[in-house]
Formats: sequence, structure tokens, C-alpha cells
Amino acid sequence: MKKINILFFVLATFCMCLVVSCGGGDDDNPQNSDSKTPTSAPDTETQPSTPSTETPASAFYTDKGYSDGLLYYKKRSNETMEVAVVGAENTVATVTIPTYIKIDDKVYTVTGIHEKAFQYCDYLTSVTIPNSVTTIGAHAFEKCNGLTSVTIPNSVTSIGESVFQYCDYLTSVTIGDKVTTIANHAFHICPRLTSVTIGNSVTSIEAYAFEDCSSLTAITIPNSVTTIKYSAFNYCRGIKSITIGNSVTSISSRAFCDCKSLTDVYCYAQNVPYTENEAFFNASISSATLHVPAASIDKYKFKYPWSGFGSIVAL
Repeated sequence: MKKINILFFVLATFCMCLVVSCGGGDDDNPQNSDSKTPTSAPDTETQPSTPSTETPASAFYTDKGYSDGLLYYKKRSNETMEVAVVGAENTVATVTIPTYIKIDDKVYTVTGIHEKAFQYCDYLTSVTIPNSVTTIGAHAFEKCNGLTSVTIPNSVTSIGESVFQYCDYLTSVTIGDKVTTIANHAFHICPRLTSVTIGNSVTSIEAYAFEDCSSLTAITIPNSVTTIKYSAFNYCRGIKSITIGNSVTSISSRAFCDCKSLTDVYCYAQNVPYTENEAFFNASISSATLHVPAASIDKYKFKYPWSGFGSIVAL
């Protein structure tokens, strides 16, 4: 009998331990989940949805994507937020880029036009760029065949390569006074371009910048320019007069190649610029007149290819 009582006591003790160990699972019961508080919650407000389109990874769009036919994005730069035009509906005809744009109840200054922003906008005939814009990206207005004239304001310091390339009906361009470089192919093959005003801060005209602008009849290169690169004015067959400022030190091969209508070149450089042999290749310099500072006439007469001009006279 004593053995039976001992056995009963052991079994009872075992059952009590089993009940206690299973009771600890109450905290995992879904019914009790309201009593738990997560340590941190995901910040869903900082994750704006972005439409599927080929734009920078940092793109941030207005609520409706396009605003007055334009698409914007903002990015952080030097601890400030910058906003740029990143795209446009290809049916827009007249565009006035605003100085300010409102995004999520905050007002931002529009400081740039992104690369390819208006590329292939065939209906675009007019664009007004505000003084807040400082950069215009590569290919921004490439092949905008309806565009007829452009004024780049004095606020702009940088224009990208091929920015107005293949603009078939572009006739007039004014480049502001803060642009320092006219990039490669910037106005490449603009066949109806007749008027170009280059700002006084440009120091370099890069390769193919105005190649095959066949309707240009005259070009004035300001005193700020030091370098004219390869084929910059190649195939500009309509150019009759070229004025080169007094700071030019280097003219690359084919810079004025095939300028077959050339009658006068006015070069204000006292020292003969380093000029590669084919700078005037196939241009009509043998029948053209070179105008240079009086004290430098002899220097030009004995320096090829300048010596190939039909006549060299004082300015």
C-alpha cells in the first residue's frame, strides 16, 4: 500500500509540472497580440511611388506625374534640395519652365533641365528657360524639329553634349554669358541655323559643336575663347565671315573644314594661334582675305596654314 501511495504522488507531481510548462504559451496566443508593441514601425511616408519610366533612381514625381506637360524630380545636393525638369509629354508645343514648382506642399526652385528631357518632342515650337536654371543636360532638346529659336539665360553655366543636335528648324541661338564650354555636337547638323550669339564666358568650342550648320553665313568667336576643337565648324558651307577673338591660342584640325564660301577671316590674336595643318582644309582661303593686327602680319604670312590665304591685311 505504501508503494502505491508513493507511485501516486510521483504521477501527480509530473502532471502538475506538465500543466505549468504548457501555460507559458499564452503570450503567443493571437488573441493576446494586442498587448504587444512593436519596437519600430516602417516609415511608409518616405517611400513615394514612382511610375515606371526611364528616369534617375532618385526621381520624385509630382502627384499627377506631369504638371503642365512637364515631369519633375528632386534630389539632394550639398544638403539642399534641387529640382529639375526630367521629361515632357511629346505633344507639348509651347513651354515656359517655371522658376518654382510645388511638390507635397513645399516650394522648390527649378535649377536644371535633365538630359533628354525634351528629346524628340516634335511639336515643341517654343521654350522659355528661367534664370533659376543653371544646367542643361546632354541631348535635352535633341531633334526637336519644331523649335525655331532658343535663348539660354545668363544663369546657365553648363550645357551638355548634343543638346540641340538635329533641330532641323532651329534658326536662332543666344548663349548666355555664364556658359563656359559649348559641348561636343551641341548644335550639330542644325541646317537652318542662321544666327548664333556666343556668350563672353565661353572658353572652349568643342568638337563638332556647329558641324554642318550649312545656313550660317557669319560667326563671331568672342575674346573669352581660347580653344576651337576638331571639326567645330566643319561643313559650314555658307559661312562667309569668321571673327576670331584675341585670346584664341589653339585651333584643331578641320575646325573650319569645307567652309567653301569663306571670303574674310578677322583674327585679333597678336600671337599666331597654334593651328593644325588641316584647320582650313578644303576651305576657300586661297581667295579669302585674312585680317590680323598690323604688328603681326609677317608672323601670319610665314605660318602655315595662315600663309595660304589669298591676302593678309591689317585690321
